[in-house]
Amino acid sequence: MSGNDLIDAHNVGGLATLLPRVLTGGDGSDQIYGSSGLDTITGGNGNDFIQGNGGIDVLNGGAGIDTLSYESATGGGITLTLNASGGVNIGQFLPGTSNAGLDEIGGGFENVVGTNQGDTITGNAAAGPAGNNILIGLGGNDTLNGMGGNDTLIGGAGADTLNGGDGTDTADYSTSLAGVQVHLGPENTGGDAEGDTLNFIENITGSNIVIDGPGRNFVDIIRGNSGDNFLSGGAGDDVIFGGDGQSQSASGTDIIYGGVGADEIFGRDPEGGADTFIYKSLTDSLRDRFAASPDDQLECDFIHLDNGDIIDLSAIDADPSTPLVNDAFSTEQVNLGHEYLELRLGSGNLIDFFLRFEGGVPTIIP
Repeated sequence: MSGNDLIDAHNVGGLATLLPRVLTGGDGSDQIYGSSGLDTITGGNGNDFIQGNGGIDVLNGGAGIDTLSYESATGGGITLTLNASGGVNIGQFLPGTSNAGLDEIGGGFENVVGTNQGDTITGNAAAGPAGNNILIGLGGNDTLNGMGGNDTLIGGAGADTLNGGDGTDTADYSTSLAGVQVHLGPENTGGDAEGDTLNFIENITGSNIVIDGPGRNFVDIIRGNSGDNFLSGGAGDDVIFGGDGQSQSASGTDIIYGGVGADEIFGRDPEGGADTFIYKSLTDSLRDRFAASPDDQLECDFIHLDNGDIIDLSAIDADPSTPLVNDAFSTEQVNLGHEYLELRLGSGNLIDFFLRFEGGVPTIIP
């Protein structure tokens, strides 16, 4: 098999579940679902998704970036540790689960999807790309341990503990069904962040919730710490603090991406730390508005700057109607007196991109 195949044995029942079953993927990115009996599943080449379902299974990811899922398990959580070197690990289901027993988990898995109960999932300890894991807790009060590599931890609902470990690790709340208030520590609130504790996490991705209506209804509130952070608000109107947002003594060099919506972003840092504010799309701040008084309170991003901070616009295509050409803006105006930046594609009065700032003189990367 060389394509992207679906191999599904989960409906096998009766006496057939008593017989060992061998399921093997091919060279493509396969989806393989085991039966409720004894399965040996190997992903083969490609980026595979493997779900053993019930029974005591032997599971191997093979080559590629493979995902092991226990989303179908019911009645209790799992304790699971990955091993990048290919050694056998044991996936222990807690008492009362429909998958009661032990799975033997070989090497080749980079990503894990847990149950809707409380799980403890530990990534592999390898340094570099081999240790880059995506660990997803789903429901319940989960503990996700990234260990080595640059890991992405998605706790889901419940009061989760996200331990990044070595590397540059991300707490990702993009799937939250409500806005979040997150900082790099305990006592986080809102949506999937409610009750979460973040340890050794460098980067945060907020929710993609958008609130329509009058006024500034900020969805996510995201706070960095004194280290070097990448903070992303996602969709919606967000408040993002490049420092810790409390002590006003942070000195990290942060990369901040507000995302779609009218965001208020704080990069100001009394001790130095040149922050970079990245814009990737016209919709990341106000667009398609006719020129008004510079003092009008427009629904756009508002950035609190220090001297030396950078506003990076290089990824924006000024004219999305010509997708094969990365068009530049024909007019760039930075008004220090009224503290705003506006960009126009043509010579008319239509403003294609607009944001406000205060506190410093930015370096603009067009």
